[in-house]
Amino acid sequence: MPSLDSAYAQVDRGGEHLVELQRLHDEICAVQAKSTIIEFKTHATVPAGETMEAGQVRYPQPPVAIRLRIIAGEAANCFRSALDYLISQLSLLDTPSTTRPEGTQFPIADSPKALKEARRRGFLNGVNDPHIAAIEKLQPCNGCDWTRLLAVLSNFAKHDDLILLQHGVLITTEKFPVDPADPNPFKHRMRVDFKNVIQIALNEGFALIPTLEMLQSQVAKTLDAFKPEFK
Repeated sequence: MPSLDSAYAQVDRGGEHLVELQRLHDEICAVQAKSTIIEFKTHATVPAGETMEAGQVRYPQPPVAIRLRIIAGEAANCFRSALDYLISQLSLLDTPSTTRPEGTQFPIADSPKALKEARRRGFLNGVNDPHIAAIEKLQPCNGCDWTRLLAVLSNFAKHDDLILLQHGVLITTEKFPVDPADPNPFKHRMRVDFKNVIQIALNEGFALIPTLEMLQSQVAKTLDAFKPEFK
């Protein structure tokens, strides 16, 4: 009997990898933070319409741990495997047979030509037209960006430069009135606090952990959308 149980199990396994990945991510960022130097001026007055250089953040850029790349790839591959299970089970559902279809998998095509080639190669063998139409809506070539990111992340083993340490500065401000007796011509002063923010990100600028969490959510939603078909 066709079922999505194995597909959901892959999503759960990917979530377990994410827990481990978060721990390793935090350890790496903590080490990086210790070697980061933040230099900002403590007091300054900036007249309206003018700008000033507040300071700088200096930090080394060490390579990201190989183990982190491996775990990230394993998590992404679990999510992609869940979609592959979806296709194989749809094939069994739509074309009942004593022979399990071979070579089926969830296509991720960045162009109509690539999608056509995936169908020619049998990726969607046995899947009926309405289900194929639903799968095609999830393709990068049809405007679905999360499947494109899934394809990138599930190829970590082939790309050693996909992730890097990304620094940012969190700026918080507080405005307070000036003492009326103060000769300063400005009616208010503002305190600006700077905090270094470190995370591991894809070269495209997407933060690694939130991106994988988003993919886990999207894959689960996709399975949920097809689940009623298997009752």
